[in-house]
Amino acid sequence: MEVGKDFKFRDDLFNVKEQGSTVPVELMLDPFAGIVYRYTTVTFKMGEDDIPRLLYDYEIIKTNDLS
Repeated sequence: MEVGKDFKFRDDLFNVKEQGSTVPVELMLDPFAGIVYRYTTVTFKMGEDDIPRLLYDYEIIKTNDLS
């Protein structure tokens, strides 16, 4: 994915007073264009194959007409 083509950061929706918050991301490709989300928690979990996996929790901030 390429910044400015596939997605963009929405600094205007970022709350600097909220400790630990992340910058929202807006998707720009159809059919998901217009959806804005932010990651809330990012953690590691060791898989059964002893390979660490990244786990992401996210919050939808804005939706498009498909939701």
